[in-house]
Amino acid sequence: MVRAFSTQKEYVQLSTYGGVVPMVIVLVFNVLFPTLMGSMATSQAGWVKLVLIFAVPLTVLGMLRFFVIKETNDVDVSAEGDKVDFKEVLLLLKKNRYIYIIALASLVMNLLINMGVGVFYFAEIVGNVGLMSVLAISQVIVLPLMFVFPQILKKMSVAKLVRIGLLVGVAAGIANFFAGSNMILLVIGAILTGASSVPVTMLGQLLIIECADYNEHIGLSRMEGSLGAVNGFATKVGAGIGAGILGILIGLAGYDGNLAVQPTSAITMIRLLYSLIPAAFDLVVYLVFRLYTLDKQIPQIRAENAARRAEAEAHHEA
Repeated sequence: MVRAFSTQKEYVQLSTYGGVVPMVIVLVFNVLFPTLMGSMATSQAGWVKLVLIFAVPLTVLGMLRFFVIKETNDVDVSAEGDKVDFKEVLLLLKKNRYIYIIALASLVMNLLINMGVGVFYFAEIVGNVGLMSVLAISQVIVLPLMFVFPQILKKMSVAKLVRIGLLVGVAAGIANFFAGSNMILLVIGAILTGASSVPVTMLGQLLIIECADYNEHIGLSRMEGSLGAVNGFATKVGAGIGAGILGILIGLAGYDGNLAVQPTSAITMIRLLYSLIPAAFDLVVYLVFRLYTLDKQIPQIRAENAARRAEAEAHHEA
């Protein structure tokens, strides 16, 4: 993003106003998928067809930016060449502790999003999987946040907004714990959950840029790509763990899909995975994220980086 656009204002606009587009697509997916799952996913062939309906067009859509967005800005003026060797990556991992905090938040958020416990919760506790679409529709309320964030970010840092979001996630888990099959409380919990995930998922790249600024400040290459790879790896690991751990945990609790009525232990585990366990994860990440102090240093860091770039450009011209 920093090599295709030039200013912090543009970065914020891309991450907020531009974030509305993927949020709308996710909303449509969350509304359609539970409904189509009930009618199509009754066999292996049905599952394959259902996945392809979404996977093919969304893959094409996701690849568009690779072909149409040109990287024209030479941000690292003082860097010699474009290649980053493995030694520099190791230095990054050694000297930039902030990327680990961001990666942890991404890992946990994607673990929770990909756990998929909602299907089991609505099947066993609410008694109607189709009602998940109601929760998805309620996420429309979260969309206006993307238009408010640019104004909020003029008064507070992205990191502080992420911390607030994590606390909202804790509140969402508590609301879901007491909800049972009450759709009003479940909708409230869904709205809070959606609001809590937005700062990490939509504004995370702004934190990556801060880490790149920090790299430049301590004498490393900016390495936005390497920083993004670390965060991307954490995202994939979280998604993988989330997709796999659900079956393990409810299986250990005695869940059996062949039973008409699940044992109390399995129902309790499903409730906890839908409520207090995500809340506990969010609370832990919140406490760790308090160690992210880069946002307090970033104005001075960027001013010093700009001065160094101006000096390097003057030297090259001379």
